[in-house]
Amino acid sequence: MPGQLFQSVSLPVDARVSDKIRSKIWNQEYVDFGSLLANLIFEQKYQITVQNTEGGPSPSLCIEPVSKLKRVVSIEAWLSSFHVFVGVYTKRFPHEAPALMKYGEIVQDLAGRGHNWKFYDENFRFLRQTHGPSLPWDKIHGELWLKSQFVLRSNPQANSTVNSKPKVDFVPKGFCFRFHKGCKCPPGCAL
Repeated sequence: MPGQLFQSVSLPVDARVSDKIRSKIWNQEYVDFGSLLANLIFEQKYQITVQNTEGGPSPSLCIEPVSKLKRVVSIEAWLSSFHVFVGVYTKRFPHEAPALMKYGEIVQDLAGRGHNWKFYDENFRFLRQTHGPSLPWDKIHGELWLKSQFVLRSNPQANSTVNSKPKVDFVPKGFCFRFHKGCKCPPGCAL
């Protein structure tokens, strides 16, 4: 009918989060973001596997979960996890929503610059479980931020060949250009 808006039924962003993980988030405990992408259907299901141990006398039986945690290796997967985390976290702490949005921007900025955003995120959230109130979401942790500033390489093996030289985009004034290119400084170089 004209004038009526179509509304579809949708699940909340945190619909697949287990009570155990929800409790950890609300208790300010570190949560692996991969667990926020897991499928609850397989959470309580296990399989028996046989593993041969190196040098061991006989194989061993192992009980493993059917579904393993997804690894969060891209910023896109991190954002999906972060949205779920925010959905759970802000149900208990709604006043923290603006600070969490700033935190998401900090991590996205690190990723956009090619820096180690995952290092910053995991360490920041790990520290928050013991130092929560002194580490607000919307404030940059200086030490972690500085340590995350090295540029991630897309394929480390490709860059570790004997003949390859590191790419030099910028050499600060007063520093040896040859050294920054990965070469030895010329004799008598005082820089």
